[in-house]
Amino acid sequence: MDDSQIVLFADFDSGNMARYERVPKTSQSQPAGGQSSNLVENSEQISPVQPIQQKFDIEFNVWTRPDCDGTPAGPNPNRTWFYFGVRGGHGKFIKFNLMNLNRQGRLFEMGMLPVFRTVPGHEKWSRIYIKPTWQTIDNQFYMSFIHRFSDRKDSITYFAFCFPHSYEECQAMLHEYDKQFEYSCSMAWHSSYE
Repeated sequence: MDDSQIVLFADFDSGNMARYERVPKTSQSQPAGGQSSNLVENSEQISPVQPIQQKFDIEFNVWTRPDCDGTPAGPNPNRTWFYFGVRGGHGKFIKFNLMNLNRQGRLFEMGMLPVFRTVPGHEKWSRIYIKPTWQTIDNQFYMSFIHRFSDRKDSITYFAFCFPHSYEECQAMLHEYDKQFEYSCSMAWHSSYE
């Protein structure tokens, strides 16, 4: 699979990417918004330490769907999290610019790191290894991170704002609890305080 065959997707339980676009190589010198440091609305630096500009091979801009989109509750104006997968990019450093998240700068300032897992190979969710950058420009929050992809040609890598727990996983867990405690359904509740 060559660079042109990298595919981002979110057609799975809890996936919430709305769309993505590959950033042309001529535009890849700066993070989203054109700034090279973590900025807030008034353009003051959050940290006196400038992040080291990491090199990367490919860059994508990613937009997320509103929270609760596609559920009976309906979408709301928040875009608090992200969860998407990537096929391809094996052995490459790829940069992702999340374009429309709610302001999460304080979390990243305190050490928050997105999570990833690679199937097969790195099945357990782990924090990314390279610290993300973030900024707010014209009241719009941008967060960028770089990840080196596995060399395994059959692998798929997933990224999320934090450790995901999907509806499907929740239902499976509840089913296991029901099996584990099925005997308690026949027990009557007795209070020693009556």
